[in-house]
Amino acid sequence: FVLSRFRGIVAESGDARAFGRRPREKQVDWEQVASEALDRGDFEAAVRARYNALLSVLSGRGAVPRVLSLTAGECRRAVARNLPEAYPAVERATAVFESVVYGRAAAGQAEADLLAEATASVRSLRSSQTAAAA
Repeated sequence: FVLSRFRGIVAESGDARAFGRRPREKQVDWEQVASEALDRGDFEAAVRARYNALLSVLSGRGAVPRVLSLTAGECRRAVARNLPEAYPAVERATAVFESVVYGRAAAGQAEADLLAEATASVRSLRSSQTAAAA
């Protein structure tokens, strides 16, 4: 699989390329991936999935670029510049993601919940800004 967390798509394997066609892509439901990880007790995988959900929402808002190579630092800077009202939640979520994934800190329900809250916070900004513009 080739995974694109920013677009939230996974290219399906198969013989499509052999026939000169582009492989089909399907949407990834990062919350479902996180839920399945939580059901298994895999909090690190849940944190990863929820961070991907956050990045997907941020890229959908135009706050971060849709590139696979986006670093945590680039994410912070892009959000500070493009969606500053979301920065505190994104910064906390990114710090948790980094400590779990790169720092090998233990992950638990609290860490997974913090990522979900950050995503909900960014989504609510979108809703309130849309309502304010109407």
